[in-house]
Amino acid sequence: MKITRINCYNFRNISKLDLKPAAGLNIFVGSNAQGKSNFLEAIYMFVAGRSYRTNRSSEVISFSQDKTEVHIELNKRESNFSLYLCIDENSKSLTIDGINRKKVADLLGYLNIVSFFPKDLVLISGGPKQRREFIDLEISQVIPGYYQICQQYQRLLKQRNMLLKNAWQHSFSDNILTTFNDQLIDLGSQIVMRRLETLYKLSMLAKLAHRQITDAEDNLTMNYNSEIGIADDITQVYKLNREAVEDLLSKRLQAVKEKEKERRVTLAGPHLDDIGFLINGHDVKRFGSQGQQRSTVLSLKLAELQYMRSETGEMPILLLDDVLSELDRKRQTLLLETAAGHTQTFVATTDISLLADSIIKRASIYQVKGGVFFQQQDL
Repeated sequence: MKITRINCYNFRNISKLDLKPAAGLNIFVGSNAQGKSNFLEAIYMFVAGRSYRTNRSSEVISFSQDKTEVHIELNKRESNFSLYLCIDENSKSLTIDGINRKKVADLLGYLNIVSFFPKDLVLISGGPKQRREFIDLEISQVIPGYYQICQQYQRLLKQRNMLLKNAWQHSFSDNILTTFNDQLIDLGSQIVMRRLETLYKLSMLAKLAHRQITDAEDNLTMNYNSEIGIADDITQVYKLNREAVEDLLSKRLQAVKEKEKERRVTLAGPHLDDIGFLINGHDVKRFGSQGQQRSTVLSLKLAELQYMRSETGEMPILLLDDVLSELDRKRQTLLLETAAGHTQTFVATTDISLLADSIIKRASIYQVKGGVFFQQQDL
């Protein structure tokens, strides 16, 4: 999978850009706020039609402009695709190979990306929501239909919460709640099963990567922690079948029934689940050093690369936004050497001297200043 050309118009501080990236390593160098991260953000928009930096798509439009346009030409499985996204103050429009698409989510599955951004360094130390979003997007990139299941679940959850919230004003029969529960069990069990399956594969790959990073001194494992009664090493709980998960969720809903009516919110389901990371049996979030937390995230990113390749038959594209300064030379080299020759990589950095000479020699290098990109040999 390779991006062969990318055009940006009025995307943040990039007024106009027409770039044909190298098939291997592309490094973008410049001071802060020059446009490096904006460029990577423009690429990332094609994962699911949204930014990783803001929930308001209109914020990516350049000041004093009324819209932004990004066009990517992609080579995938020896076929070429043309992806075009236009965003104005009130809407988004998408075309794939010149055909208008009604839903931006239709992008899922076209451009598979593994990203490593500064925000990912708090994937371990942050809250459960960040980890749920991580695994759900990971699954959605290789199984686009999963995204639709998650959307259906969120709509159902909103309706069920509204029912509970208004219960004090408008009484409802248990039959209505039972109908909602049946749907929640159906959709919720599908989500849990997909998460368990994917996390099991990621955990095996992350364990190997982490042993390489730590010279086999540390053992990384992952837990799936759920309110429905799952709290164990993923290598154990991934074997649960759907019927067992449905039964656990059904029993938990019955157990919290009265408490839900008191608190007026849904208290069981995958929207409350979490992922735990342990090094040598100790919770990395609670007891891990900053270095161990960074190594865990790096192991997870290396695992993502291999997981996507195994699921899709192609290596995804790798985006690295100013995180190399957070990794020592050994970990930088391991990450880039793993990607070298296998996946197209885009690196944004303020200091190219952070990179090993062996890495720099193989890269196409661009200087970025004020939203303008100059390839190194043009300077």
